[in-house]
Amino acid sequence: MSTNRVVVTGYGVTSPIGNTPEEFWNSLHDGKIGIKPITKFDASEIPVFNAGDIQDFPFDKYFVKKDTNRMDTYSLYAIYAAMEALENSGLNMEEEDRDRVGVIVSSGIGGLQELEDQIIRMHERGMKRIKPMFIPKALSNMGAGNIALKIGAQGVCKSVTTACASANDAIGEAFREIKFGLHDVVLVVLKLQSLRLVSVVLMLLQHFQQQRIQSVHQFHLIKTVMVLLWVKVQGFSLSKAWNMPKNVVLTSWLRLLVTVQTV
Repeated sequence: MSTNRVVVTGYGVTSPIGNTPEEFWNSLHDGKIGIKPITKFDASEIPVFNAGDIQDFPFDKYFVKKDTNRMDTYSLYAIYAAMEALENSGLNMEEEDRDRVGVIVSSGIGGLQELEDQIIRMHERGMKRIKPMFIPKALSNMGAGNIALKIGAQGVCKSVTTACASANDAIGEAFREIKFGLHDVVLVVLKLQSLRLVSVVLMLLQHFQQQRIQSVHQFHLIKTVMVLLWVKVQGFSLSKAWNMPKNVVLTSWLRLLVTVQTV
């Protein structure tokens, strides 16, 4: 079976260190730091005060005010990067077979801002006050859907959500679509999540849990070493008392140790 060669023909970016490929690359080259004090929410009650947030986002280039009523910030960032990549590639959608143009977006969680806002709204004002666009804004696949609507793509349209592997996963999916002739063009947007209080807290909880697991493992390691030393000492004394070979006594104690550790 013949396969196609896959190449990158355009790219766009929105990030804490630049909203154009040139600005992004120059910031990397110059060692510019995108980590700054958190300003999007009150971080006084959490042990994190700095984060990488997108600065000076050129909202007016592709959007109007009412777009924020039907799209989460997650989708706005994804659309912006896709439109920049499309422009950078020089691709003319009027000349393309729209059925063979696809969109694949990776995201760790999707419209987290909308999830947080509406859950707080429901808690404070009741379930009847939840906005009707809650689900369309919160779903993780709406990034891909909104891009497809924006550019008129009618091919594959899906979201890849595999935690921190989402970006690599999405690139691989797009590569396969073109490699085996299923599509001619695939826009791939690699995105994790928006900076929100709940996202920072979730990352902190994960970090604390990992620290706890490491501490437990270190405790078991210390306990195991202490028990092994004790077994060794007891093995010598018991071998003398029972008049048994040392290796037989040690083996018996080690079997008991393994049984206890397994339970």
